[in-house]
Amino acid sequence: MTRTGWTVGTGVDWAFAPHWSSNLEYNYYDFGNGGTLLTDPAHNATVNIYKLQDRIHAVTVGVNYHFFAGESLAAFPSTGQ
Repeated sequence: MTRTGWTVGTGVDWAFAPHWSSNLEYNYYDFGNGGTLLTDPAHNATVNIYKLQDRIHAVTVGVNYHFFAGESLAAFPSTGQ
């Protein structure tokens, strides 16, 4: 089954040392509503078996180390042409 929806989020990054940074991110995902219906044509009745609401709140926290932070490209050897 394929579901479509939408998302919205925000995040911040903070460089707290020359080679270190941290990040915090929040995302909200909404894939709408779904469910399954059963129909009994003999009694002209429809029964809702279940209702599905796909919504996700996701928080991500990270710490990063930047190996070559502040290095210029001139510091790396050229591969030549």
